[in-house]
Amino acid sequence: MKNRKVVFISGATSGIGRSCAFIFAQNNFDVIITGRRQDRLVALKSNLEQQFGATILPLCFDVRNVEETQKAIASIDKSAFPLLMF
Repeated sequence: MKNRKVVFISGATSGIGRSCAFIFAQNNFDVIITGRRQDRLVALKSNLEQQFGATILPLCFDVRNVEETQKAIASIDKSAFPLLMF
């Protein structure tokens, strides 16, 4: 099992969120990326894994929807992506 830190980034499909995903992946973090656009999440996942060898978990949901958010966070495999808080 890899011993890498994990970061959770919302809004990762564009702008600051996307830039943060690149910076963390480049600096040996595994990254949970979230956003509303599945196609962009899949493309970003592929790009980050190929460039940096990071493990990337894309979660497609709208943070404005509480039920979607809770369901997405509950779906995270805590053994593969150990976060300090959920």
